[in-house]
Amino acid sequence: MRQELAGNIVKLAMALQGACHGLTLDDIQQRFGVKRKTAERMRNIVESVFGPLELVDSSDRRKHWRLRSNSLSAFVMVRAEEIHEVELAAAALEACGHGERASNLRKLIHSTRAAMRLEHSLQADAKLESLRKIEILIPGEQSSQRLERGLIGLLRDSISNNRTVEFNYREAGADKATRREVWPCGLLHGTESFLVAREHWDDSCGHPYEKTPRLWRLADISEARTTGYRFLPDPTFNLEEFAKDGGAEFHSE
Repeated sequence: MRQELAGNIVKLAMALQGACHGLTLDDIQQRFGVKRKTAERMRNIVESVFGPLELVDSSDRRKHWRLRSNSLSAFVMVRAEEIHEVELAAAALEACGHGERASNLRKLIHSTRAAMRLEHSLQADAKLESLRKIEILIPGEQSSQRLERGLIGLLRDSISNNRTVEFNYREAGADKATRREVWPCGLLHGTESFLVAREHWDDSCGHPYEKTPRLWRLADISEARTTGYRFLPDPTFNLEEFAKDGGAEFHSE
């Protein structure tokens, strides 16, 4: 319980530092699911540990507090996945002709990286290098598909750790979905988002890489989960070459 409270105090301090318009006691109650007295106690602990809080002018009668101190910079750790998402967004804007907006996002990445501690930055570099190999953007109009929450994160982890994935998949024109198991190779984002993966190898194949990777529309995937089965990735497979060879046009079913 004490550990959870300590974690919430740090989270609250970071929220108070990042909130331009400040936070009210109601905000704290809703964010952490606590009663008013607990919210007041948490606010007071933040002020005693991280520095004085200032009241922010607001249009309502409630008091809004903000933390002005920069003492929390050492606690800030940006995940490689978050940086990668901004990189993909910048690439998408660039592909659509919005070069200035893309440049602004890349400047945000540089500013964020500059504020990170060295060890965190080095860890992010290693993970980013891996993410760039398994997930790329195809230039053009970008997808507006609605995907299941958490799907992309699950697939990224499965690809990075060479674990098979199973999911319900509804083929185009099919009345219902079927359960499938695949060896994931990468993710492609374009007019639609796809998982590049081989169907699970079995004794009907003479070699585990005999089956050609195909595209699976992420919008048609549901109830995905990572299995306990690990596989050896094909050392000859290159996601970028697959995309250049017309993967989206020739390998989907």
